Amino acid sequence: MKKHVAVILSVGLIVAFTVFGIFFYNTRKNVKKIKVVGMAKKEFEADLLKWELTLSKRVGLNELKKGYKSLDRMKSNLVKILGDNDIKKESITINPINYREEYSRNGVSGYILRQPIFIITEEINKLEKMALSPSELVAKGVIIQKSKLNYFNSRLDSVKKEILSAAAKNAKSRAEKMVEESGSSLKKLISIRQGVFQITEPYSTEVSSRGIYNTDSKVKEIRVTVHAEFGIE
Repeated sequence: MKKHVAVILSVGLIVAFTVFGIFFYNTRKNVKKIKVVGMAKKEFEADLLKWELTLSKRVGLNELKKGYKSLDRMKSNLVKILGDNDIKKESITINPINYREEYSRNGVSGYILRQPIFIITEEINKLEKMALSPSELVAKGVIIQKSKLNYFNSRLDSVKKEILSAAAKNAKSRAEKMVEESGSSLKKLISIRQGVFQITEPYSTEVSSRGIYNTDSKVKEIRVTVHAEFGIE
């Protein structure tokens, strides 16, 4: 008796799973979806400027102390000139002096001393003018070996949120356009995934799978894509 019950239960389960499987398969089969890629871009300007520079002085073999004093004067002159141009002291970061030996046939012949400094400020035009036309610095004996300007935006997170929203709307608009002629309509959003941000100078064709953040340009262009999937009915 128990054996017959077990057989009946087994057959019942097989039938049930078969019916359920067919139902599940048909349900999955009848689901219609569309996948689209939305894109948005926007130009924006930097509101922060970082100037990286290195003060440099070359001295003879027995003039290392003289070199330190010379760099100290350069640093003081630079800070004063920056202050005269409304660049606050707290915007200036001064790193320690380092040096390397110079060699000739007879061994060490002298030293090259360097002092890295960087300034971060909202006074973009004033700092930019100093960096690009350093005549005042040269006149005060401030010798710069390396100089680089980097442009940033303090509200970048807001810009990213804005452009992501625009890219999502673009994806939906594309999906609606694609199904418009078929007599179908979009249902709810099934999934959405953002791409990486490409921040470049305007009209750049440069892209990277890891994203780009170009700091060389004051005016920038940000681009992003989103991959969206919608249901169709």
